[in-house]
Amino acid sequence: MLAIKDVDTAGDWGNSALVSVDLDDSWCYLRTHGEQNWQTTPSVLSVATDRLVPFFAHLGIRVTVFAVGRDAEVGAGREAVCAFFESGHEVANHSMNHRFDLARLSPSEMSNDIARSADAIATATGVVPVGFRCPSFGSGETLHQVLAAQKYAYDASLLPTSLGPILRWYHRRTMSRATRESIGSPELFGPAADALLPLTPFRWSWDGGELLEIPVTTMPVLRTPMHMSYLHALTEKAPGLASAYLRLGLRLSSRWKIPMSFLIHPPDIIDRHDAPDLAYLPGMRRPWQEKLDYVRRTLLEITETREQMTHAQFADRCDDRRHGSHHQGFELE
Repeated sequence: MLAIKDVDTAGDWGNSALVSVDLDDSWCYLRTHGEQNWQTTPSVLSVATDRLVPFFAHLGIRVTVFAVGRDAEVGAGREAVCAFFESGHEVANHSMNHRFDLARLSPSEMSNDIARSADAIATATGVVPVGFRCPSFGSGETLHQVLAAQKYAYDASLLPTSLGPILRWYHRRTMSRATRESIGSPELFGPAADALLPLTPFRWSWDGGELLEIPVTTMPVLRTPMHMSYLHALTEKAPGLASAYLRLGLRLSSRWKIPMSFLIHPPDIIDRHDAPDLAYLPGMRRPWQEKLDYVRRTLLEITETREQMTHAQFADRCDDRRHGSHHQGFELE
């Protein structure tokens, strides 16, 4: 039986900004979308990495990159993971095969997937990842127990949003009728009950174990998403509203001492010319230069009055410091 425990930190954690990148390649989106060409679609990781690495360096921001093990093994994916790591960013685990149903697999299947991905990332970087984010924001007691057994310092899978059913409906609406009939509706954006969970970091606790959870920040009270893809979608409809929405979210988060865990995806800084197969995603009609500038302005607003750090650095500030560990990753011999 899962329970929730509060977490103590050193200092004012509500003044923290944690920026992360889910380094999902085109195939991840197309596979979840039920497209038949997901295995042959061109990679966007080289383009995304060539834009993001110097971009973060210019802003002086260290991020946490959640990498997919399948991509970390070879080619452009491995080069992307190494480029982020060599630039001083944390590389965490985003599963081996980016299965949207990972959180519903058997314990052995789940454990194998996560362990294989960790091995691939460690082989590429020389450092074993200490953080995990489940594809599709999946969650569950089995996942937490598997992560604890594999000595993860934190999980960052939770998206405590009230809009899960609406976002799933929109995702399904963009599918072809044949695809909807063949694969059904993937359980994306976590179960509806996640909207009732804390916005501040906490510990999952069960008999014999516990695990730190660092949620992706959603709007206090409303529990609506605040990550970059959502802001791009709002901007398409009402640019002024998107800016006011972000400012309100930041103000409420500061008032209630909620750390800002802000998520970026590769489609947030590419356009339909970079990835024609992803043209169905929100914001893909806007030129990538315009989108990247919007990301820049957003990150400057988020980090202006907040202390920026990686997820592993934040985990070190939580009460697991009583164990005397510092979670920057474990170097391989």
